[in-house]
Amino acid sequence: MAVGNHVRCADGRSVLVLPGIEDTLMPQGLRRHVEGDAAARDALYNRRDDEAIAAMVATGAVLTLAHTEGEEIAELTRLQDAGLVGLEAFNLHAMVDPNIREESLGLDSLSWLSDIADFTNPDGVAEPDLLFLAVVQEQAPSILAWDTLSAQGPTFGFAGTDAHQNALPIIMRDGERGDSYRRMMRWFSNWLLLSPQDAAPGEAVTAQAVEAAQRAGRGYIVFEAFGTPADFDVALYDDAGARYEIGADAPTGELRVRCPRLAALSPRGLTPPEISAQVLKDGQPFAQGCGAHTLTEPGVYRVVFTITPLHLSPFLGADPAPHMREAVWIYANPHRVR
Repeated sequence: MAVGNHVRCADGRSVLVLPGIEDTLMPQGLRRHVEGDAAARDALYNRRDDEAIAAMVATGAVLTLAHTEGEEIAELTRLQDAGLVGLEAFNLHAMVDPNIREESLGLDSLSWLSDIADFTNPDGVAEPDLLFLAVVQEQAPSILAWDTLSAQGPTFGFAGTDAHQNALPIIMRDGERGDSYRRMMRWFSNWLLLSPQDAAPGEAVTAQAVEAAQRAGRGYIVFEAFGTPADFDVALYDDAGARYEIGADAPTGELRVRCPRLAALSPRGLTPPEISAQVLKDGQPFAQGCGAHTLTEPGVYRVVFTITPLHLSPFLGADPAPHMREAVWIYANPHRVR
């Protein structure tokens, strides 16, 4: 039986809270601790050898990894063989930590501080909640790792905030810290596709349903700082018309990509955003645009929705031009065509 709590919110929503640990590995949805006293458990959670991994997997947890950007592919492959289910394809802390930027991402260590100046300057006029637009970039080492492991088996890609890292401990014009939980937790989220067999419509989401979606790789990474998307879909249909959701092993067929639109409550000016889609095969460009794409060869097929945030220009200060660049809006977990 899974362990978790449902928290009832004032607006009527029910939020499911599951236990997990971020250490050298990140087991999510623990059903119990590993064996031993507190000291023994702490020591084991700081290990990643096969024995430690087996002990964590035995708790029923979904075994994942944070800060993928600093890992070697060979080590990730070993971890996957031992029981790793998912990894961070994006980590916010990596975007702003000087050492990680330089050593793991190949970026200038401190350039982001000048990039966010109009958001953090007391005399600036850019909306503080949108400073994410000035720092977000694709984290190529993590994406490469995701594609590589996905070719070997289901690998759930997700994004992590790491808000506890105290990356921007300054008070901004809105009276909140730059790295407040409210601000950072709104910038992106992980959307799971729950099977009707695991989660009945209208009923509270269960831990079992969440675990099933994670293990199957049925999920999207959504950068909601650009706005909340609606009405998008990625699915593969075989020649008989059977539908395969993202994360699935599937035969060749037709990949149908429906582009998102901005949800009604998303802030916007008068100019609409430019939205597109790209299909990648084994990490390389394969097809462009929304619609139907015929897949005739085996491979790992992953869809990326991009956005040029023209709709946010009224909120980006005196000079929004630097932020009017195409950026990733949604990462879909891949199909593995055999």
